[in-house]
Amino acid sequence: MAEESFYFIKMTAKEPSSRTYVLLCIVVPENKSGVDRMDLVVSQNPETVAIGPSDSYRECRNKIQKITLSGAVLQSATQGLSSYLKESFGMESYMIEFFHYLEHFEEEKLKSLLMQSVHRVMGKGEQDSILYLSKVTKSELEAVSNSNKQEEQTKQEEVIPIPASVPKDAKLVNFQFILSPVTGTSVSELRKEDLVMIKILPDSDETKTLIETMKLKDEAGVIHPCPATIIDFIRHERAVEIIVKIDENVYGRCIEDEMNIRVKMYETPSQLQEEQVIYDSLESNEKSWFVPAVIAIAILTVLWIIVTFFVL
Repeated sequence: MAEESFYFIKMTAKEPSSRTYVLLCIVVPENKSGVDRMDLVVSQNPETVAIGPSDSYRECRNKIQKITLSGAVLQSATQGLSSYLKESFGMESYMIEFFHYLEHFEEEKLKSLLMQSVHRVMGKGEQDSILYLSKVTKSELEAVSNSNKQEEQTKQEEVIPIPASVPKDAKLVNFQFILSPVTGTSVSELRKEDLVMIKILPDSDETKTLIETMKLKDEAGVIHPCPATIIDFIRHERAVEIIVKIDENVYGRCIEDEMNIRVKMYETPSQLQEEQVIYDSLESNEKSWFVPAVIAIAILTVLWIIVTFFVL
């Protein structure tokens, strides 16, 4: 079976006069079913825009994590840009235009469309922007160029050391939360021992093998969520590093800089059963009131007709 293809967008924007730099990465399935992944940062670090046409999604995401931990992030601007883009991606007319530019590889028009959101954060002054658009496979999204492998590994070890809460011989993987905007719990309210739903990121060969071993990937190649227990929070200047226990010897790490996003909590079978019982009870009560209410309304209607007849 052919490997799934994606449109991969990398865009940078800078305004040196205000020392503002933007890095935006967007991944869209080839069937244009929606935006699969979006990572971005607005910072005062010039390294933010130091990417090239060959840099993979993984390399860009690692750069965003590094910049986030460096403390140079413009938090409100980053959150603002993320909100503006998500708002745009929810508009049908916007997405029709967005998908058209993707399909026809109209990079300049695509850049102008995305820069509308950037301008709302940075203003409409003179800004230099560059956009790279390519079609890649899933494995290419997670690839690391040979020239960058050793450098990336060294930087990751220096910037993001393995937390003391992770056992020495355990596997540590990257994950992302499953979001639940309406009924979820905000990141700022999470506590140790909370059970949350997560998705392991297949960003290395070892992690891909682990996902297969845990049977989290179906025949269509979709990686399914799994429950995990929060065991540690590590506070950084502009973000929080959240450590979870996924399995007996498997732990996960996520660096989150948006404290207000709501994540899906794991519900045990007993909790789900209890919710169903409550729902059934409420539904039963509603039905038990329905017939008497109809009878009462009918009686009142007849009485009103009789009274009206005698008065006339």
